[in-house]
Amino acid sequence: MNTKILSLSDKTKLAKEYALLNGYDTIRNAGMYEHYHYFHYYNKDEQHLKLGLPHYIAIDNNGDIRKVVDIIEINLAMEQEVRLNNLA
Repeated sequence: MNTKILSLSDKTKLAKEYALLNGYDTIRNAGMYEHYHYFHYYNKDEQHLKLGLPHYIAIDNNGDIRKVVDIIEINLAMEQEVRLNNLA
């Protein structure tokens, strides 16, 4: 059984579609952990407002998307996002 492993650009497109469907306009790469690629999704207008925990999704190599709700996993994605995007 051949299953296609998605590239980063494919996962980025999926994340952008997910964000738009849920009323958000921007995504940012938040790194990888185990077999998931994490993305932070938000509205560009609210980028500098601190309104609770950030929203993340995790996409596996098959393109399955899940919302990240575990606080430890959110912190992991947040730390990776800060390092990858020079946000500190």
